[in-house]
Amino acid sequence: MEAVYDYSLLKLRMKEFRLSQQDLADEIGISRVSLNKKLHNITGFKQNEIKKICAILNIKDKYIRFYFFTNVVKKVE
Repeated sequence: MEAVYDYSLLKLRMKEFRLSQQDLADEIGISRVSLNKKLHNITGFKQNEIKKICAILNIKDKYIRFYFFTNVVKKVE
């Protein structure tokens, strides 16, 4: 079973920088559809994409894990 990551902080950071999925996708050299699939855990981010996104969104190295590697926590009722 593959890990499912929570990208809510990344999406919030995109809003703070007023970047749409299309804007960010253009900046890192992928299609908007590809970025959308990554943000919905259909495909994974590549290391070079993470590096580019961190540079664009000014994410410091020590915070990368919070933006890209936080596991989704499912509620149990």
